[in-house]
Parts: sequence; C-alpha cells; structure tokens
Amino acid sequence: MLLMRYFIVRCIPPLVQVHRLNEGARIVVSVIEGLLGRGSGEQKWAQALEFMAVRGYKVDSEHVQESLKAAWQLLNMAQVFAGLKAADEDPMKKT
Repeated sequence: MLLMRYFIVRCIPPLVQVHRLNEGARIVVSVIEGLLGRGSGEQKWAQALEFMAVRGYKVDSEHVQESLKAAWQLLNMAQVFAGLKAADEDPMKKT
C-alpha cells in the first residue's frame, strides 16, 4: 500500500504535466497553422511561443520547444498523409 501511494504521489503528476504540455503544444500548433497557413515559419514559431507563454509555460524551456517541434512534425505528417503537402517539405521551413 505504501509503494502504491508513493507511485501515485511521485510518478503520476509528472506524467500528467507532460501530457498537458504535449496536448497544449498540439492545440497551439493547430491554431497557428490555421491562422497563418503554410509558410512563414519564423512568424508561426514566434506566435506559438507567445501563445504558450500566455498559457503559463516557460517558453525558454527545452521541453516546451521540443513539444512544439514534435507537434509541428505530427501536423506535417498528417498533411503528407492527406496529400496536402509533399513528403520532403520541412515543417519548420523559414519562409
């Protein structure tokens, strides 16, 4: 019972925080992509960092930046599979 309590108190909260960060990044990336469309990578990156900062995330954190990059990669893969984008296009292209 003590081991179960330790697991619940020590292990579950960090997992929930990571899930919330990843979901938040996915939502922000989808919104930015919808608002600004394809291209303009630097502007989208700045806007995404601003959105994350408004939501209380430390945007200079490596975890936040990696979550945003991963979310953009997932969006890119979804667009490739849907036939909206060529597979060789870089999702973080600075255009």
